[in-house]
Amino acid sequence: MPAQFTMSAAEIGASYSIGGFSLLGNVQAGRGIGILTDGDQGDLKGVNYLVQATYALTDKLKLGLSDGLSRNRDDLASAADFKSNSNVTAGAYYALTRSVTLAFELGQTRSKDFAGHTARLNGGSVGGIVFF
Repeated sequence: MPAQFTMSAAEIGASYSIGGFSLLGNVQAGRGIGILTDGDQGDLKGVNYLVQATYALTDKLKLGLSDGLSRNRDDLASAADFKSNSNVTAGAYYALTRSVTLAFELGQTRSKDFAGHTARLNGGSVGGIVFF
């Protein structure tokens, strides 16, 4: 049976836009917030952040860059627990219509555990976003 615990966290975020430039930032810290999903690392202390910047080159084409990190801060973690998971993504987004946007993204995710093992994943995606 999994150990019982109560998640507790605080979060703050803000966004700012001027002209075609937008910036978004968000920080979350607490206990039990997890690396990949809420609670997946049990009762460990953690911090997560996200910073994202976009720039609209035209009314239809927007470029973006984001950086995020989830990190456990607890020295009581086991060697198999994630220490951190980070991701950097660059994207281009083209508004085909008011409700359909085409998306192209390239990204890299890096993971570390408390035993010192690391892993890296390079990926790309092409798809669409439907707004309704």
